[in-house]
Amino acid sequence: FFHYSGHGSQQPDTSGDEMTGGKDDTIVPCDYDRNGMISDDELRTMLVMPLPKGVRLTVILDCCHSGTALDLPCKAVLQADGSIVMKKKSPQQIKHTSEADVVMVSGCKDSQTSADIGAGAAGNERPAGAMTTAFKTVITKYKEGSFHRILVEMRSFLRSRHFTQVPQLSSEHYLDLTACFMPDSEPVEVEPIK
Repeated sequence: FFHYSGHGSQQPDTSGDEMTGGKDDTIVPCDYDRNGMISDDELRTMLVMPLPKGVRLTVILDCCHSGTALDLPCKAVLQADGSIVMKKKSPQQIKHTSEADVVMVSGCKDSQTSADIGAGAAGNERPAGAMTTAFKTVITKYKEGSFHRILVEMRSFLRSRHFTQVPQLSSEHYLDLTACFMPDSEPVEVEPIK
């Protein structure tokens, strides 16, 4: 599990892998003035590519311009009727894939900013990222919720509090959007010890 709630930005794409906009999404660490921002290409290289088959990585990026921050090949698209479908990049857009199951929820679209929510909102004792608060609230309420339900409920939480950011869901491989978002929360049948 990897969670980042902080500053995000964009910088010119130097690898040529961004098909629209020509910009890499970045996270902005506290030492960025000395060491620079961390691009989506670097995040993918460090977090996604080394993982072997059978590993599940869940990433929560609550920062501006984070919609495609790991350059994952598959993206969930919510239709006007409430249904949700997975779209996959074309083979020309995908250089390398990982065998691991990687799922990311981002705070907003690449073109948007992610907001903060004040102390006292939704039970927060301190100010926090609005998307982080939405995720915490929704995953607590729907512990066995599907990918579809979690995304829809997070967007509803933010919209009902007048936030314009739209969380995005993407993955390394196609997802069964009816499957449980947090599979470890599902009850496991255990054989009695004899």
